[in-house]
Amino acid sequence: MKDATDAAAKLAELGGDYNIDYIEPEQSLREALLNQFRSQGIHLGQVLGLIPQPSRVEKILDPLLDQALGVAKLNDPRGMYSYCWCREPRDTLKSLLTR
Repeated sequence: MKDATDAAAKLAELGGDYNIDYIEPEQSLREALLNQFRSQGIHLGQVLGLIPQPSRVEKILDPLLDQALGVAKLNDPRGMYSYCWCREPRDTLKSLLTR
């Protein structure tokens, strides 16, 4: 990550004096409530047996698909990106396969 930010700072001609702010889009109140409602609804459905528990394959693919969707949202006209894989898919795979 440091190499990527250093390269971006060099291209922007910032020198060595710059700060990095990590920005994540804020959810609106509506989005937050809907996500919470959805999460609790799915959990309740699984507890009651109305919704099946996710398979091992789904548990492995879901985090990978989330990461892929995040990368797909990147849209720089020059095609230059820096992305933090804070929770790398291979770590997710290891933890799921060893369960």
